[in-house]
Amino acid sequence: MTPPIPSRRVSSASRKPIPQASPGVVAPPQDGGAGSQPFQGTQALDAILKKTGRVPTHPLTAKSDGKAADPEVTPAQAKKAEGLRAKAQDLFKKEKFKEALQTYKQAYQANPTDPNIVLGFAMATHATGDLLKAHDLYNEFLESNPSEMEVRTLRMEVNEGILARFQEMAPKIPKEQQENFVKTAEIIGLELASDQATVFAHNADQQIDQLKVMEKSLAELHGKSKEEKAQIIQNLFAGASKMMALGAVPAADAKEQAFVQKELSRIVEAVFGTLSRFADADSEAEIKALKPMFDAYGAVAGGREDDAAAAFETVRRDAYKTLGGGDAAKGEKLFKEKIAKIEKFTAEKNQVELEKILKEGIPTGLIDAYTFLKPIEDARTRKISLATLDAWDAEIESTHASKAAKARSWYNAFSEDSMQNEAAKEARKGLDCNSTARKLLTDGKVATLKEALEYIVAHETGDLNATAKAALANDSTMVSSLIKYSADSGTIDAAAAGTILAQAETMRIFVSPKLAVAMYTVVQARCGDKAIRTQAEEGIKKAS
Repeated sequence: MTPPIPSRRVSSASRKPIPQASPGVVAPPQDGGAGSQPFQGTQALDAILKKTGRVPTHPLTAKSDGKAADPEVTPAQAKKAEGLRAKAQDLFKKEKFKEALQTYKQAYQANPTDPNIVLGFAMATHATGDLLKAHDLYNEFLESNPSEMEVRTLRMEVNEGILARFQEMAPKIPKEQQENFVKTAEIIGLELASDQATVFAHNADQQIDQLKVMEKSLAELHGKSKEEKAQIIQNLFAGASKMMALGAVPAADAKEQAFVQKELSRIVEAVFGTLSRFADADSEAEIKALKPMFDAYGAVAGGREDDAAAAFETVRRDAYKTLGGGDAAKGEKLFKEKIAKIEKFTAEKNQVELEKILKEGIPTGLIDAYTFLKPIEDARTRKISLATLDAWDAEIESTHASKAAKARSWYNAFSEDSMQNEAAKEARKGLDCNSTARKLLTDGKVATLKEALEYIVAHETGDLNATAKAALANDSTMVSSLIKYSADSGTIDAAAAGTILAQAETMRIFVSPKLAVAMYTVVQARCGDKAIRTQAEEGIKKAS
């Protein structure tokens, strides 16, 4: 998806029109001329490294600290320069680029402060093939006119050419110059990416309109071969991926960065919307199955996390079934084994084994679904686990208070101290176990309360071990049910969520607000229905 060159040009009451032709679409002359000598050896590298600060440290803040002040221009010089500029512009329009270049050079010498002369000189230099000089002059113009999108587009063309020539030069660069060579290429590359991101962003509406037109023609592909359809999908996907990468390129300031990211996200969302509708309308099962993945990517681009999570859950569920030959549980087990190997080989930097694993038939989109959902589900699970611990603490304290009250009753007068002490000891054991589990969760050593209790059983002895073991074995209380919920990453349907909400309301009013909070938290974290999640959030506020 190539952005059209914007029609907007430099315009101001204080400026005259810039040259109307765009040398970016004109082939450089073949008979030599200024700047047309081969771009080879170390000459070009030396040239770019010896420049006077025009290569910016940041693409959009090109001014050099050491740049000399603009020279004073007399009225006579300005008049002479304007005459030369008009002559040069006429030569340029007639595609007499070498003559235009020489005339622009004279105009520039007479008045280097006129932005239209600087730009004309840059365009003529560009047309005659001197990319390094054109790069410098475009930068000079953009120092004071950074928002001129057509000039940013022209600088893009120049930088693409410079980088292409750098690739040709790379094998010939002496070892002692390679560090500077790479650094220079990185600067040019960053400048190119920044320009691409900004130009795409400023042309977002046109890009989206082009997609709408394209989508109508895509309907004709449904009768074509699967390979042809796969190719167009790949092309659109690659374009969207490029947009996402460009959205991360630094901009001149926070405002510009926010604008670029917002507009590129709109384009990406539109691309995946097009792909989703295309996949959904196709008769090939393999292509049709891609719809949830495209929906997920589109939702991510649009900042709709809930929609993205729901779509990725569908991607994951279907992929587990595929991987397990129809058995989702088996597929999940196989995938987690692969993930463990991927993490191991990544840590070991074993690229050969890593590539083998990645080629072992992991269904399309599964790794992305796993990567997106895991932190969300870990956070939700941790929230359930911590709320359950709070409820468990409250239950322990309530039981202790009940036993203490019984010990103080008249029929236990002779055993009051012993019963109170025993109740206090039991409470202490439970609270200590919970405190240990809470620390394991907050330190990130485990993801669920069930895992925390299992960790305590495996690594602790005495009362901690016995209390955790008893908690894992118990299935007769609401807290023990919540422990199991905290370990389950699956979703809760609307009917089951409604039942839990009703139970939570009873708990909130008659039993324990903290237990109610834990139950509301389960629904809020596990139910996909937004209206029910909203009810759960309101319940948490009431019970807190």
